[in-house]
Amino acid sequence: MPNLLEMPPEIMQEIVDFVGCPEIFTLRNVCHDLRNFVDNIKPNFRLQKLGWTISSETMTIDCEQNDKKYSIKYDKSDQDQFFKMMEPILKFQKSTLTIFGTTDQSPIPGFYDKMKRILESRPSPLKVFELSMRCAYQYQIQSILSTLEPGTLERIWLDGRHFESLKFHKIVGLEQWKSANTLHVHTFTVHAPLTDFGNFKRVFALFGSVDWEDLDSLREIFLSNPETKRLFYIYHWGLNGWDEWRESLGPAINEDDGEPEWRFRYPNSDRTLRIAEFYDRIVFESLD
Repeated sequence: MPNLLEMPPEIMQEIVDFVGCPEIFTLRNVCHDLRNFVDNIKPNFRLQKLGWTISSETMTIDCEQNDKKYSIKYDKSDQDQFFKMMEPILKFQKSTLTIFGTTDQSPIPGFYDKMKRILESRPSPLKVFELSMRCAYQYQIQSILSTLEPGTLERIWLDGRHFESLKFHKIVGLEQWKSANTLHVHTFTVHAPLTDFGNFKRVFALFGSVDWEDLDSLREIFLSNPETKRLFYIYHWGLNGWDEWRESLGPAINEDDGEPEWRFRYPNSDRTLRIAEFYDRIVFESLD
């Protein structure tokens, strides 16, 4: 009976395509010849989800393939083994990931520089539908977001810790940011002009404070794009220029209500912009 290396290449290809992600790496670790074979054929893992979780003691690679979930855990001190596994996974992934995510709120020095170099070394940018990051700093987001394929990224989901401040000035100019449709920011307090989010169709975020001029500019962005249906939930700790904002809007359609609302007709369109004011948020919504 022939051993694996004596089988025809097309049979070996079928075997590699059939087994799951961890089994491919088991094959790679059998011997140098199998490792070279796997690396030469560059198998497409066809992962649906991929990410990593870093805790105080461990580093875990999490992936999902054909609706089966896999986790590969390493000691936090064993970064070399972690990257030996993660690098070929990232390089061999060809199909679009439904979710590419990370949970890492105490990043290791140099970790994201290395991850960025790996992603940039791919033959083409990694295709991701949703980027989901539970992190602590802007540079973590920038390192990953800047390497992704802009044309496939639809959603950006950011989680922080204890509503700490997060600036966006190094992110908002990225093509990946500009081309995404939906942004969720949770347990971060955003410090950035509202106009930096005007490219999105859906935004849910908490802002440290909001200036009335920013809100007025956002209203103009909505009204100048009648063909784009949008929904923004702007949570805030305070609004600067409350009286000026109310004056710019004019009388509310329910002035005596504790939650006033305004409606504005889009130019040359049957669509309406609804602005609603609540104690902790302002909602901008395009209505048909």
